[in-house]
Amino acid sequence: FDVSSAPRQVAVKGFRGAPARPGADGGTLLLTATYDLGNSPIQTFPVKQPGVFDHVRLLVESNQGHPRYTCLYRIRVHGQPPPSATV
Repeated sequence: FDVSSAPRQVAVKGFRGAPARPGADGGTLLLTATYDLGNSPIQTFPVKQPGVFDHVRLLVESNQGHPRYTCLYRIRVHGQPPPSATV
C-alpha cells in the first residue's frame, strides 16, 4: 500500500479569539513533529507551549513524497478546560 501521501513534518498553532484566515501569520506555535512511518500509526506529540486557546490549526509542512496531496485520517487534540471555564 502507498504511504507517500502520509504526513511527515507537521506543526500545530494555538489561537485566542477570532480565528485567523488560513495562511495568515500569528498564533502560538504549540509543537512541531515528525510523523514516523516506522512507529505506531497512532502517534502522540507533546505540546511545547501549554496554554489556553480557543482553537488550534494543524499545518502539514511536508508528506512522505506524494506530489499532490497529503492524507490524514484522524486528528485528536486533548486538553483540560481552564479552571474558570463552566461546562
